Amino acid sequence: MNKEPSAVDSDNESITRKVYAERVKVFTDRAVGGAYSSILGTVLLAWMQAPIAGLNHSIAWFCCINVAEVLIIVWGHQYRLAKPSEQEAPAWARRQILGAPLLGLAWGSSVWFFWVDGQMLFYIVNLTVLVTVTALTLTIVAPFASATVLFTAGILLPILAHLVVFNNPLSIQIAAGLVILFLVQVRYAAIARQQLLSALDTAQRNAYLAEKLRLSEHRMLIAQQVSGTGSWAYDHSTGRILASAEYLRIFGLPAVARDLPVAQIEALIPEHERVHQSLLALVAGGDSHPLEFAVHPADGSAVRQVRSIGRLEKNEQDGRALVLGFVQDITKSKQLEEQVRNLAFYDSLTKLANRHLLNDRLDQRILANQRSACYGGLMFMDLDNFKPLNDTHGHATGDMLLVEVANRLVNCVRKGDTVARFGGDEFVVMLNELDHDPEIAHTQARVVAEKICSSLAEPYRLPIISKDEKDNVVEHRCTASIGVALFLDHGATPGEVLIWADTAMYKAKEAGGNTVRFYEPVPSLRTEEESPNIG
Repeated sequence: MNKEPSAVDSDNESITRKVYAERVKVFTDRAVGGAYSSILGTVLLAWMQAPIAGLNHSIAWFCCINVAEVLIIVWGHQYRLAKPSEQEAPAWARRQILGAPLLGLAWGSSVWFFWVDGQMLFYIVNLTVLVTVTALTLTIVAPFASATVLFTAGILLPILAHLVVFNNPLSIQIAAGLVILFLVQVRYAAIARQQLLSALDTAQRNAYLAEKLRLSEHRMLIAQQVSGTGSWAYDHSTGRILASAEYLRIFGLPAVARDLPVAQIEALIPEHERVHQSLLALVAGGDSHPLEFAVHPADGSAVRQVRSIGRLEKNEQDGRALVLGFVQDITKSKQLEEQVRNLAFYDSLTKLANRHLLNDRLDQRILANQRSACYGGLMFMDLDNFKPLNDTHGHATGDMLLVEVANRLVNCVRKGDTVARFGGDEFVVMLNELDHDPEIAHTQARVVAEKICSSLAEPYRLPIISKDEKDNVVEHRCTASIGVALFLDHGATPGEVLIWADTAMYKAKEAGGNTVRFYEPVPSLRTEEESPNIG
């Protein structure tokens, strides 16, 4: 079964390619620099050897060796101009490696031009020059073992051939010594290559890991920005918090990751004492749980709602307690939740409670009566003169009247009471915590109902836009028929209580409107034999 390559294998392969490309660069840079220096050296050597070997021999050798040097320089400059990729590096390495044996042969050929047979002094001088050149050149070609071997072979072959052809008495000893000396130099070149490769590998691994870390941090920064989530670490021993850029942006501070006193952050949190106690509980080893709180950003921007969660971590080296966590800006989600809640529980036009919320609160009130033994009151009302306004001036004007009715109703009741739009021009008011005595509760409800009836009967001044696009005000009178039902805990459902109030409202309509009628008797006092009356 073939094994899938792991992420580590992929990283190692990438680093290997980078190291190889860097070897080519080092080799090329050294080769070009060495070629320029070598040209100067060949000028000096040719000039020194000219009186002995002859001017023609010196010029011929000078031209021969500098052809190889020029090729190396040209290849090097082409490499710098091309700026090859990691994938192209091996092809450039082969071209440079090909120059190594050419250069070796060019230098080794000097024995055929400058060695004077029988002149031991000239042998020693020329060998010293060649050994020195070899030592210097091997440092240049060290990045590649093949270049080292090819250069050494290139320079050694012409020398050994010359010694064999001219058969000097010391040829064997000189050849053996040269081979040993060159092998030693190759060995030192191998050591230098290993040191270079180790240094390059370390440098590339560090650079690769640094780049991966940078990319990881960049991706995390983008992710935090997109999600509105910042990271933080709190050090209890120093009282400082290390915050990410997004964390600081949420708090209205310059978005540059850094550490700062935790007190500077808590100063932006109205409920800072609750937040700080939660942080201390975590440091003491408490359980982690989400914490929601408001933030007043330091830059003066709108208040934000955030959710934060942390986890205790112990530093194994010094035992310090660190709390690591995340904070998320949930302002938009909270606003969306509020919008959804409003759509679900409130009338979009009047902003009053809708049927769903009214039923829920009425159900809760009926249950609460079990504990308080106090009556509740429910008023069902219908506007008496609403349709003519709609027919004459349109629905937009009718909507304005409904909004005004809602405002008047809210002003007529206590803060704990509920005002709801039941639908169309029908409204419901639920009175909480009336008296436990039915007569007193009846009186309390009547006072509020008559107050509402009087308020709604006041004329309405509604702005309208006429066909000539001039603003006008229409005055409209619209009274209400109000039915009231008192309820206590005696098994009635919210639907039944609404039916009682609705029935009483229709009696108010039959009485000519702009009046109040109660559903009688009080439900909690009614026996099974009694039949309902309206009065």
